[in-house]
Amino acid sequence: MRAFVAVEMDASICTVLTTLIRELAASTADVRWVNPKNIHLTLKFLGNIRDEDIPRAAQIVDDSFRGISPFEIEVKGLGAFPSVSSPRIIWAGCQETGVNLEEIHKTLDKRFASLGVKREKRKFHSHITLGRARSKRNIEPLTRDIADWAPA
Repeated sequence: MRAFVAVEMDASICTVLTTLIRELAASTADVRWVNPKNIHLTLKFLGNIRDEDIPRAAQIVDDSFRGISPFEIEVKGLGAFPSVSSPRIIWAGCQETGVNLEEIHKTLDKRFASLGVKREKRKFHSHITLGRARSKRNIEPLTRDIADWAPA
């Protein structure tokens, strides 16, 4: 089973991002947009987890979040990986208050290695994936829209 550790978004954030996805989709770029029901912030992608490892994975998550109080996430700007001019992943940036998501990611990354999950080589970047480009078809209007919303 493909698995990941994620933060669910508040309904108000999902509503705003759903509206934004609709506006971006009007560009007619060849993008597979995220289903609004699946909007989340991934803290650690686990890949395929065997059924027998699920209880241990749940324990790792519980241990990693022990002592962490509820926190707020503010959505700030748009961007793309690897770049706005050549987007493969279109994302909304996140700014957390009261917690350091990068530190939580590092903890999860280290602890999940005990289950054979590969450690992440890339720097953690707090974001919510909105869509994945399938090709470059009609990408220019989308890149302009993303640039207009990029964080200052």
